[in-house]
Amino acid sequence: MILPCAGAGVRFDAPYPKELHCLSSGTTVLDLSLAPLLDLASEGLRIRIVAVLSVCKMDTARYLARFADRCTVVMTYQTARHGSGLRGALAAAAPLCTSDTVLVLPDQFCRWDPADNPFRAALRLLRDEDRVVLAAPTRDPAVLRTDGALRIELVDGVERVMAAAEKPADPGPYNAVWVCVGVTAGAVARLPEVVGADRPDLVGAAVVRVVGYRNVTTPEAAA
Repeated sequence: MILPCAGAGVRFDAPYPKELHCLSSGTTVLDLSLAPLLDLASEGLRIRIVAVLSVCKMDTARYLARFADRCTVVMTYQTARHGSGLRGALAAAAPLCTSDTVLVLPDQFCRWDPADNPFRAALRLLRDEDRVVLAAPTRDPAVLRTDGALRIELVDGVERVMAAAEKPADPGPYNAVWVCVGVTAGAVARLPEVVGADRPDLVGAAVVRVVGYRNVTTPEAAA
């Protein structure tokens, strides 16, 4: 699993990393982001967190230590040689990813049920697919304009991505946003193009629907 945490969180504008914002007593956004995968780890699935950090994220590095008894935690730094933004974070993490890999954004989460864990469904699909998307259906134009927008449709019994755009000016054609993306080991090197471009390379990817999506990018969203 890739966990990109190197960003400065300028829009969140807090004296601490946005992923460490507490939404309830003792529960941070990061806890909620990782919860479904940690549940799979408790069932015996071997999970490795590849956290991508910057030198200003030592509080996040210390916080990640609490998960080390349930899964392997690996840390690397995103530097100028990797590039900026999400593409740079993925470039930094890729050499450490040697099996099926899920990109988890630490400021986003969704509701889930242990009996119907969306990550379990995604990993099952990766047996036959090279890309899988956890998608939250929405027609809210404000959400579609600020997140990774998708148009998802049912095709031959499998829901798939038919169009994708990063923060589109015209949200009309889209009906969902992506929450997480999973790829096979052979597709990890392509992740910067899969999700890091203005036109993400997600068309054709299988979809797992999720509900209760939240993106805690700004103080207003965290309230």
